[in-house]
Amino acid sequence: MKQAAFTELRNNAKLFFDQVEAGETIRILRNGKPIADIVPIAPALPSWKRRTASPLVVSGAGLSQLILEDRAHSTISSSTAQGLKPIKKTRRQ
Repeated sequence: MKQAAFTELRNNAKLFFDQVEAGETIRILRNGKPIADIVPIAPALPSWKRRTASPLVVSGAGLSQLILEDRAHSTISSSTAQGLKPIKKTRRQ
């Protein structure tokens, strides 16, 4: 860790901040006593990368299986379905 006096930081701020940006930590001293540490900011991760993914687990029958079973037990018989008339489209004027 580099150390610098407050006046040195004030006179050469750009150089020190370039070093911090490059990953260095700098301790600032006033009258020979440490008053602050300038540390680089850790790169932020998006929230979706902070957690590990876990597989989606669904208990019970699958949706497609339920649909097939519902179709097999449908209350509309084939004879009733044959008696339905198609809907005619009319033009609006």
